[in-house]
Amino acid sequence: YKTYTLDFGATISPEGDPEDDDFFYAWEDVPATMPARNVEVNAYVTGIAGFIARKENVQIFSLSGQRLSALQRGINIVRYADGKTRKVVVR
Repeated sequence: YKTYTLDFGATISPEGDPEDDDFFYAWEDVPATMPARNVEVNAYVTGIAGFIARKENVQIFSLSGQRLSALQRGINIVRYADGKTRKVVVR
């Protein structure tokens, strides 16, 4: 999603996706300040199934390209009416 360069000791302030304010992001293992090593932070989107169900003209596909009628456990490819495509993981 993004790469940042921070100085040692700088405050780390995670953000949401600036293009999609409709999602809630949960961040995992974010240190309060930048340590003396590289850090990779993962975000998890919650509540996406209900959001996708409310969208018009949303297409859901499996990784193999098979069209799906709903999100399945694992990795799904979601194509929105505006052309955006997202990878969605359902646990």
